[in-house]
Amino acid sequence: MVALLTPSQRELMLKRMDQNPQRFQQMIIEESQQLIQETLKRGNLSAAFTRKLWDLLLVGNDLSTALQRYLWRIPLKQKRAFVKGLDLHLSERYPMFKGLSEGWPGSNNIPPYVRPAEERRKDFDLVSQGYLGYMGLGYSLREVELFVWLEVLRDKQCEDKPCEVGVPMCDRDGNPKEEADGGCPVKIHIPEVLNLMGEGRFKAAFELIRDANPLPNVTGRVCPQELQCQGVCTHNDRPIEIGQLEWFLPQRERELSNGEPPKPVACNLGLPQPNHPLLLSIRTSGLINAYLLAKAGYPVTVFEAFHVLGGVLRYGIPEFRLPNQLVDDVVEKIKALGGRFVTNYIVGKTATLADLKRAGFVRVFVGTGAGLPRFMNIPGEHLLNIMSANEFLTRVNLMHANLPDYETPMPEMAGKEVMIIGGGNTAMDAARTACRLGANVTIVYRRTQQEMPARVEELHHALEEGIVLKELRSLASLMEIKTMSWQRPI
Repeated sequence: MVALLTPSQRELMLKRMDQNPQRFQQMIIEESQQLIQETLKRGNLSAAFTRKLWDLLLVGNDLSTALQRYLWRIPLKQKRAFVKGLDLHLSERYPMFKGLSEGWPGSNNIPPYVRPAEERRKDFDLVSQGYLGYMGLGYSLREVELFVWLEVLRDKQCEDKPCEVGVPMCDRDGNPKEEADGGCPVKIHIPEVLNLMGEGRFKAAFELIRDANPLPNVTGRVCPQELQCQGVCTHNDRPIEIGQLEWFLPQRERELSNGEPPKPVACNLGLPQPNHPLLLSIRTSGLINAYLLAKAGYPVTVFEAFHVLGGVLRYGIPEFRLPNQLVDDVVEKIKALGGRFVTNYIVGKTATLADLKRAGFVRVFVGTGAGLPRFMNIPGEHLLNIMSANEFLTRVNLMHANLPDYETPMPEMAGKEVMIIGGGNTAMDAARTACRLGANVTIVYRRTQQEMPARVEELHHALEEGIVLKELRSLASLMEIKTMSWQRPI
């Protein structure tokens, strides 16, 4: 049935639309949701319907957000029908949709973009480029937002919030333990963040994370999520990419602000204001504390032993895993909040803590960093070209031994055999760095691959890049290393 309006009725309707546009917009949204609900209940979405619905989501206006919120709240069966429609009718336009409905949501998802191994093993550019990496393939920011939203759509919205608080554990006697298994160590409200993202409110989700964690760009990349939030995700086969979602949010804000990092927002921690500055010996924990205290209005002075700031984030983690730009952003935020930095200053040597207290620093936080390397105490560790991973990574990451314009000493590695002893994240960083310097790299580990403490993702990337792993082996001596054809153990 079609109702025709007279000219006077049409004029009246247009006048009322001008007077109260929100009311008519809400009517359109409600009618759209009713149509979508009826179609999803029937299942088997047509190509025309799927394309129209996706195009409405792509617009990025209030109607799009309302549709996202509606689809976030519908039953799982209807979500599956929606994803199946994307798989059947939009996979030519979006290859990552091909086969997505098979096993979705528990065993299938749209993965973040990772550069091909043959391409990335030759440079120090970022390896895992996250969901924003799809922009390099020609997709728009709004399309990437919807890829991320589809990942969030997998969330079960668990009432017990294991990704945030962990899973309760008991001792041998059946008594509850104080510490839970997994969860978020900085207590980010992950379920609330996912809920905001599911409703299409990405900016609000970013603000919620920022209130709890000033370094989401960093923790989202380097935290061992498989042992924490993602390790207790109820999607056992394919946990939700919580870490990727965490660092997507600040990067999205940067994209929207034409490359400028999000500006810090002052807050009040409810602490009394001191009369004198605070001293922070800086590393990762120092950056976080300096940011939070400066944000709360405290005068903060940060002392750093090196000539650049960032600690292990700068000299220990290669740029293909964590870009230095992210560390610089945090430093600039602290400076914008009134924080002051002093480099080339060794607390305890340049001045003692007593000297600094006499100078007016009445509160001191000492964050001395990741510490010194541990050696194996076997013969030959003193030989030439045998060095700790800490020294090797510092020479490359901080002192740029990989660049021809710098004079930092570094043995020639191109085409040489390099052995990495160990199976942790530092070993992975050293191995992959040596690989990028042209070496043929072998990792030697005393236990099995399953027992390696390195992040699963980092080990997977290392093996993809052609690095060899030798399990259940350990060196007793390095004195005869030349006869074994291994020239540079690290």
